[in-house]
Amino acid sequence: MVCKPARVGKQQGRAAVLDDLALLRAQFDAIPRIIEDIDIRNSRFSGAALQRIRYLLRQDRRTEGQLQFIVHALAKGDGPDLDFDVYKCELLADGFLYTPPTDRPRPNTQRLSKRTDSDGERIRRGAARKVRRMFNRRRVEEFVDEMLAGQRHRQSKQRCRTPA
Repeated sequence: MVCKPARVGKQQGRAAVLDDLALLRAQFDAIPRIIEDIDIRNSRFSGAALQRIRYLLRQDRRTEGQLQFIVHALAKGDGPDLDFDVYKCELLADGFLYTPPTDRPRPNTQRLSKRTDSDGERIRRGAARKVRRMFNRRRVEEFVDEMLAGQRHRQSKQRCRTPA
């Protein structure tokens, strides 16, 4: 397959090259962010793997200590007859760091109950009562008098302090 060069004007060619250079620059500029994202994911995975290995090693040491205690007791003849549950332990098998997701039952969909007009009206009356109580004329006038602090008027550029 032979590609023939397309005939483009000087300005179109210049614009195409500039677009390609801008794309390359944007991709090069994105590299540090991508590398940082990779580092974050890697450190998260490494941290989880390290925690898991430490946990397994602690368990192994604890089990080893308990087994030594039992063996010494049995060697002296002091130990009781014990039944042991034996488990196969594979630390470095495939997928040993993978914990499968837990299956949770999906919740059933529930329809919202429709409110009656009386509920809406009751809520509106209660809210209106609270607003009227908070912003009654006397309180607003007291607030304005406090803000003006004895002045007859105040320019909009002057800052007002809000009462605590």
